[in-house]
Amino acid sequence: MTYADFKTQEASKLTDLEKLVAGCKTSVSIEMNPHRGYRHTVEQHLEATIAAFSGKGTPAADVVARMIETDTSVQIWFSDRSGVCHLVFHYDLNAALAEAVRLLEKDR
Repeated sequence: MTYADFKTQEASKLTDLEKLVAGCKTSVSIEMNPHRGYRHTVEQHLEATIAAFSGKGTPAADVVARMIETDTSVQIWFSDRSGVCHLVFHYDLNAALAEAVRLLEKDR
C-alpha cells in the first residue's frame, strides 16, 4: 500500500499497521521480545535502548511495570513523513501500534 492509496481510502477501514506503514517515510520495524535474544530482562533492555537513543520512546511507568510483570516487550521503530524517527515500547502489540499511529498523526 502506498501513501497515495492510504489517502484515497477511508482511514477507518485501515488497520493500525496499514496506517503506520502507509504514513511512514522509510521502514517500520516491529520487534517482539528482543530482550530475550540478549538474555536481558525487560528492564535491562529498556534502560540500554532508551539510553542509547537519548530518552526517545520512554514508556509510561505503568506500561513499564506491566512489561516487566509479563516479561513482554514490543518495540516499534519508524520514521514519519518528515524523517523524524520514533520508538514505541509496550507490552501489547495492538496498543503499541495504536500509539505509533497516534505519534504519526500528531506529526502531520
